[in-house]
Amino acid sequence: MTPGPTNIPPAVRRALARPAIHHRSEAFSPVLDQCIAGLRGVFRTNEPVLILAGSGTAGMDASIAGAFSPGEKIITLEAGKFGRRWGEIARVYGLEVISLEAPWGREIQPAEVEFTLAKNAGVKAVLATLCETSTGVLTDVAALGEIVAETDALLVVDAVSGLAVDRLETEAWRVDIAVGASQKGLMLPPGLAFVSLSEKARDRVAASRCPSYYLSLRRALEGFEARRPPFTPAVSLMQGLTVALDMILAEGLENVWERHRRLAGALRAAGEALGLQPLASVPASAVTALSLPDRLAASRIIDVLRREHGLVIANGQEHLRDRIIRIAAMGWVKAGDVLRTVEALEDVLSRSDWTPGPPGGAVAAAREALAARPS
Repeated sequence: MTPGPTNIPPAVRRALARPAIHHRSEAFSPVLDQCIAGLRGVFRTNEPVLILAGSGTAGMDASIAGAFSPGEKIITLEAGKFGRRWGEIARVYGLEVISLEAPWGREIQPAEVEFTLAKNAGVKAVLATLCETSTGVLTDVAALGEIVAETDALLVVDAVSGLAVDRLETEAWRVDIAVGASQKGLMLPPGLAFVSLSEKARDRVAASRCPSYYLSLRRALEGFEARRPPFTPAVSLMQGLTVALDMILAEGLENVWERHRRLAGALRAAGEALGLQPLASVPASAVTALSLPDRLAASRIIDVLRREHGLVIANGQEHLRDRIIRIAAMGWVKAGDVLRTVEALEDVLSRSDWTPGPPGGAVAAAREALAARPS
């Protein structure tokens, strides 16, 4: 129950175990085509979606190096570890970074982005995070799209933890570059990154002067158009991806989003019943971050859950390392998994220096949230 890597369905595991096929053979072409078609459905775009062999950070790196040039100005939205990563990558490539910051757990308001764009001439991009995995905060990407589309800047979104979990309408929201990865909502092992590119973004790729070779979006676009990847693709992962995408699209993306919304709502309701308040001011479905009282340590709770219940959840990062727990009902997760997690968490807290409320209260709160009609 961590925010990646997530659980892998048996059907996907079987696909991963198929014999490897040669990526320059006719047998690979339908695999590639099926991956691209499914990814377009999940990203909600008819634009190219590139497949890179690497983690989500590889997709972020490729997006910076592939669409910008040294010295160009960008705005980064930094309210957690992964929002900050945009700025860290951009500085490596010599870009001028204007950082908008908020305390971890808070969101950066679209009005602040609009004001900063108006105040700084020549900004080439706004870089945001759909779900800030370190805090569980959801960004209003649709509002950012309306603002950024009225300028020459690109809207670039890290959707690594949010893809196929939280709503993302890449084309309708006018997101120019969206980055995803395999090991979260797409229910695969780590090793694939995805980058969708609008026409506006593709024009920037053609003009980019940042050095890149393996993670070159220009080469990847050429390979996309020729249906011939420029380098050896992760063939086995892509065979698994075809099955994972089929599962998501068969369920229906709207249903997938709603399922994750209800599971996350149940986790938040359980947390409140246990006296653990959500950290996020605007909670995402992908990750639920719960704040701990001072006398509880995340490391202790996580250790007992793993040893005694066989459950793995995540602690916080950096200054929140022992102050929050993060639980992700992401990908191949059902209501029963959430209820089992809540029951185990309630058991661990009841035996620690914390009174979590009446016995069974957290499970009852989770059940009630799961049974509630969609708003």
